Amino acid sequence: MVKLFARASKHEKWVFLSVTILNLFPIFLGKFFPTLDGPSHLYNSNLIVNLLFNSEGLSSFYALNPELVPNWSGHFILSVFKSVLPAFLAEKILLLTYFIGLPYAFRSLVTQVNAKNILASYLIFPFLYSYPFMLGFYNFSLALGFMLLALSYWLKHQEDIYSSNKAKMVMFVLFMLTYFSHLIVFAVLLLILGIYVVFDFIQKFTIDNTDAKSLFKNAGKKTLALLITSALPFILFSNYFMKRSSTGSEIYIEPSILIKALFDLRPLIVYNMSFEKQYTQIIFFVLLFLALAVLVKKVLYFFKKQKVIKENSETNSGHLRWVWLLSALVMLVLYFTLPDANGSGSFISVRFALLFFLCFLIWLASHNFPIWLMRISVLVVLVCNGILISNYIKTIREQSKIALDCNSASESIKDKSVILPLKYGGPSVGLHFSNYLGVDKPLVILKNYECVTGYFPVIWNQEVLPNSVHRNLVPGYTICERMLHLIKDENVTIDFVFVFGALNLKTGACYDQLNTEVLTNYHLVYSSSNCELYERN
Repeated sequence: MVKLFARASKHEKWVFLSVTILNLFPIFLGKFFPTLDGPSHLYNSNLIVNLLFNSEGLSSFYALNPELVPNWSGHFILSVFKSVLPAFLAEKILLLTYFIGLPYAFRSLVTQVNAKNILASYLIFPFLYSYPFMLGFYNFSLALGFMLLALSYWLKHQEDIYSSNKAKMVMFVLFMLTYFSHLIVFAVLLLILGIYVVFDFIQKFTIDNTDAKSLFKNAGKKTLALLITSALPFILFSNYFMKRSSTGSEIYIEPSILIKALFDLRPLIVYNMSFEKQYTQIIFFVLLFLALAVLVKKVLYFFKKQKVIKENSETNSGHLRWVWLLSALVMLVLYFTLPDANGSGSFISVRFALLFFLCFLIWLASHNFPIWLMRISVLVVLVCNGILISNYIKTIREQSKIALDCNSASESIKDKSVILPLKYGGPSVGLHFSNYLGVDKPLVILKNYECVTGYFPVIWNQEVLPNSVHRNLVPGYTICERMLHLIKDENVTIDFVFVFGALNLKTGACYDQLNTEVLTNYHLVYSSSNCELYERN
């Protein structure tokens, strides 16, 4: 075992690459990678390409959002590759960008924080298949990688960023990429860098005995560089919120549930709560044990009255540890105080829980541990990660087949057709599976949540759409009532009705009327165990 670890340490970077590659296995289990919002992102990326180059028949329903909103990065990547490749390959490239980019961005930051503890970079792997990612929050997930890269680059170039135009340009690009990925992560990035600049000043003022004049000059330059490089995305950020007021009721999660979610490491639980939490709790207690080891070490040094400890003389000063700890605590406060959902967003709590653990991991990485302790900790975490991924495989494979089934129905649909989607069954993750119909064809699918929110690249074209149609494309009536109004509306011709599940799975006064409309005016052209497609007579 000793020889094995010694050999692995010698080729450590190749071990990290191997673990990264092994972690990619689930994304190649099927043609499509099934998530909650993923089909919608794929479909809207195809709409972007068609609205730019082939808008006839689509522009009467859709338009590109004229506002420079966030949530563009994932759509941009998908749209660029979708313009020359099939949708499933464009999706694979996006997934590879995330699954390779995030661990290496985290490793880059660990190297800047404390290169001696490079083994801590392996702690990121269980956080790749996170609950937010598996919900299809691709832009949020990409933003995490951009945030880590920005922090790493700042730490490496902070002393020359004011005088170097190249460094300022790189930081500006990283800020823009983070903003155009996700607002929350952009705000967190600014917060962490602000905390760092303050602690850097305190460190040099109280410990390093830096000359006051040069200290203020240096701090001023760093602050100015930070303001310059983040100015444009911050203006966009501010403008976004000034144009919107919070609508809808705020939903809070009880503190007791939030506390339990931390112990369960809820951001890592995807499909099966009872099974997966057995292993996420093990990961949690490994992290907790490492944190207790840091505390014990600090207590021992205190009693030894050792006032100055130089553990990382060749890396950043010890004050960095407080930056990451304070950042983690701020994320924790926001986790407990912010609503989980309001009119502008949802799943807020689990996002801040994930951000808390990321900051906590970096704080752990900033300390040195006995090599045997880190090896055991990493081994336990990677084994748990492997068990969790093996548990995902069956579900991913099954849902991928359902996604392919839905996509296959599009072979019976003509380009520029208008489709009314009805969800009558199937797994809850299949809420937007009807969008798989339009990932490779220019189609109008009358269920597109991204067009309703206003913070995605594609919106409903309200200037052209009749009011009777538009009011049934946004929340208001029940889903059944809206679908019934649309199928009866003389202002829109629905060419196909797509049923996820089967038409006989829903009953009741409204659904009986809706089903009668479908059976009277449409005929079945495609059927499988997962979906049905009806064409207008």
